[in-house]
Amino acid sequence: MDSKNVLLSATFFLALSLVGCQTVKSDPMLPASDASQQVKQATWKTKGETFNLPDNGALTSKESRIVFFQQADTEDANAINISIGTDNVFQTTLQNGQYSDVVICSGPQIIHVGNLNQQSGEVLTHSESYQFTPQATTYLQVALSTAGNPVIRQIAADKALPLLSQSTRQIHQISRVLSDCNATPELQQPLDTAQADQKTEIKNPPQFNILFDFDSADINKNHAATLAGMANFIKSYPRAAITVEGHTDNKGPESYNLKLSQSRADTVKHILVDQYDIEATRLSAIGYGEAMPIDTNDTKQGRQNNRRVVAIVNKENN
Repeated sequence: MDSKNVLLSATFFLALSLVGCQTVKSDPMLPASDASQQVKQATWKTKGETFNLPDNGALTSKESRIVFFQQADTEDANAINISIGTDNVFQTTLQNGQYSDVVICSGPQIIHVGNLNQQSGEVLTHSESYQFTPQATTYLQVALSTAGNPVIRQIAADKALPLLSQSTRQIHQISRVLSDCNATPELQQPLDTAQADQKTEIKNPPQFNILFDFDSADINKNHAATLAGMANFIKSYPRAAITVEGHTDNKGPESYNLKLSQSRADTVKHILVDQYDIEATRLSAIGYGEAMPIDTNDTKQGRQNNRRVVAIVNKENN
């Protein structure tokens, strides 16, 4: 995660927040010279329909959906700017009590949030990296901390839906997010030496998932093919860095799960280093415990899906 303070002009965000859908109440009896008066009668549509459960079946095998929402739990209109990806592509400036959704390519994505401090003129920003599962919806709640800093929190679907029950779609912002999810990375063969010496752009970097038994950090034999494919791809891109993330279900103490998730991430990292000769300096192992579920913890299958290690292949370094 990356937090930073950036000093920007308040005018920029004021202009940004005014992008939207405008309806002008026109009067056919008015002459053209009175057009300015018609503009003064303009009204702004700021809210759409009440939230409904999205249809994940409409997503392709390479697409994911994000639902951003901000609860109407304060009287102040804390508009929070949201953008996506390494290029900070604008999604929306989200108001209290409203939500915004977008379809993106599945895999790792960076989410950025920002808020203008009206008194100091500072724009406080915060970024989080998430792994988005194909044909699934991820719920991200944005808010301001007590210190006024923007924060993002992933909420499990069963807990997010009640919070969204009274939210309305924010329609006065136009998303600039465009996704081409058709590119498929090649995983079969490593690049030869001549190719490896050239910088190759990784489009839609893949993710590799390894599931674990309850209360275990041991790798099952049926994941051998996944590990081999993971190592093969890593070797094909010698400049790429890899993040190995460990996760658990919510059974047991939170502190114990955090240690267990780190053990799972470390296990995968050590296998890649010891058995597949991947440089240890290219691998970062991080345990997140039970904090980032991708499925419900109320069913056996959901808990199994949450007991995982995800290897994220990042973009290549210069």
